[in-house]
Amino acid sequence: MVTIEAVTEQSPQIERIPQSGLRYITLDLIRKRSEHNESLVSTLEEIALHQEELEAVGPILGRTCGKTLRILLLQNNVINRMTPSHFRPFRSLEYLNLALNNIHVVEGISHLEFLNKLDLTLNFIHFDKLDESVASMRDLRSLKELFMVGNPCSIDIGESNSSINSDIKARNTTPQNKKIEYLQKKHGWKGFRMYVIAKLPLLESLDGTPILRSERIKATQHLPQLEFELAQLAKEELLEKERKGQESTDFEDNLTHHCPEDRTRISNEMAEQKLEKKQRELANQPKRRGVEEFEKEQETAIERARKREEKGQILQCNGRLNHMRFYVFGENVVVYLTRSCCNCIG
Repeated sequence: MVTIEAVTEQSPQIERIPQSGLRYITLDLIRKRSEHNESLVSTLEEIALHQEELEAVGPILGRTCGKTLRILLLQNNVINRMTPSHFRPFRSLEYLNLALNNIHVVEGISHLEFLNKLDLTLNFIHFDKLDESVASMRDLRSLKELFMVGNPCSIDIGESNSSINSDIKARNTTPQNKKIEYLQKKHGWKGFRMYVIAKLPLLESLDGTPILRSERIKATQHLPQLEFELAQLAKEELLEKERKGQESTDFEDNLTHHCPEDRTRISNEMAEQKLEKKQRELANQPKRRGVEEFEKEQETAIERARKREEKGQILQCNGRLNHMRFYVFGENVVVYLTRSCCNCIG
């Protein structure tokens, strides 16, 4: 794994949590993304932090604008855990987008009483964590819309992906039956939608499809059977992780490259490139001069002018800062020249 150092103190964009070494949200990043609110952090209600190569939310966002934030967009990062302490301050959150991350289980959001939309598209929630994830969302009384499409537990190979289903039927006579069975197992569960509908009775839409009343009644009637099927799938999932057979691992790598490890590796490379670019920009910026530097430069310039004067060179400026006066009829009179006179003399 590539090691990324924190950006310098002059302009920190992405920093790392000291205990875990994860890249998380900083105050400078919040100000950068709050230009629509005149960079006022304390009254921020909406913030988009997508594609920032974040590995964790961190404590700073909740401390600065946790009480006022209503919309939080964190899609397309590599956040692998919904740490409860990081989400605890968001009391007014209404929309949370965590699509395209490395989430394995939903946790730490049961206290968000105003949350009505949650997007967990294309994460890595498997069968063994589905029951725990749904249980953590049961207390969300305002949750109306939920997106979980693209997770290993939610893809329905029997109905929602007819192309894969037809491909399996066509290849069923080939000697690769083990790989076909593995493909069927890895592409979700037909009872996922009914299970979520039965477990979350206040939900109105799942993966962009409205939930009908008849569908909810049917899901409630089949809930015991669905719980039994999920328990069996979760048990098989755990056994599969324990075995880690070489054949199935190789086939999984050939099936897709969108796994948490690959996402993290690509994110680390992108973070390193952004860090190098930021360091180059800082190196090319002019240095800011303070009072001491300015006085030192003035003394050096005066000393250089006096050396030229000692050598007999003609001075084109008042290097010694002498007071200039005009003598008119023997009297010492101060005379000020206008710009027009200077132009005429020049």
